[in-house]
Amino acid sequence: MNCTEDPVDVLGEAKGEYDWDIELRNKSYTVEIKYSCPVKGWGYPSNGMSEVINVCQADKKWSLIEVEECTCKLAVTFMFKKFDLVLVTVLPCPKQPPPKPDGGWFWYGLEKSRYKCPNGFMFATGQYPYWNSSCTPSKIWDPPEVAKCIRKSDNQKILEQLTPSMPTARQCLNEPPDIFIDMDRDWPLSNRDMGSEIIYTCPYRMGTFIHKLKGK
Repeated sequence: MNCTEDPVDVLGEAKGEYDWDIELRNKSYTVEIKYSCPVKGWGYPSNGMSEVINVCQADKKWSLIEVEECTCKLAVTFMFKKFDLVLVTVLPCPKQPPPKPDGGWFWYGLEKSRYKCPNGFMFATGQYPYWNSSCTPSKIWDPPEVAKCIRKSDNQKILEQLTPSMPTARQCLNEPPDIFIDMDRDWPLSNRDMGSEIIYTCPYRMGTFIHKLKGK
């Protein structure tokens, strides 16, 4: 069982390379081809990684139908070529973001990477459903490590351990407003006690209608 088409080609040199042997032309099922950015400090802009794997699948198609050009992660570079000024795209944080939790999900972003625990779990810090690591102005990811995932059923136990001597407070019985598309909700330990806060954050460069009114 072979893939019917050749794997996607790349430009070579700094723009990217791959290890497929053009003479052998191996397109058999499960064969893997590694695409990489050979220049130190360069990577793929959509995920920040310096290499990706292309696999021949059971449907006789490759898992990747296109591969991005490698871009500079360290600094903006201007190059003169035939008297044209070319701006090389920059990845603000040169190092990789924290790895995803076991069994969880990960979405890379230039300014902020998002994480999600496996189904039935939440982050021990209280963030649910997403936890974020941001690329800071000093070009490092903060926080540098992903928070631990715990079962949702363990959440109340942790809250009781953190506040063992506090008297029982009034609590909200109804559910808080749900998040809209791509929003973040920071609900520490899902605390329902009176006075606790939930922070809703809009996606990058977006705001709510209320924010727009305040801006006026």
